[in-house]
Amino acid sequence: LPHSCDDAWGGDILAAACTHLGATVEPGLLEGVWIAAPYIDGHYDDAAGIEISGGHIALPAGPGLGIVPDEARFGAPVLVV
Repeated sequence: LPHSCDDAWGGDILAAACTHLGATVEPGLLEGVWIAAPYIDGHYDDAAGIEISGGHIALPAGPGLGIVPDEARFGAPVLVV
């Protein structure tokens, strides 16, 4: 079945996750990975957020999503267990 991933305006974290998911799908079955990063003012990781270059997004060289969110942007926890 064809696949696509839409980050639904979720920001850097969801965009990175969608990019990684898209990288695992066989190219002939991937309809696309759509991210809203170009339309969002402000990012969770200003230093290494998602970057579109020539219509493509490079995957990070190491493990993980390739972003390190600035935890101060999230504010105080609502619940700590």
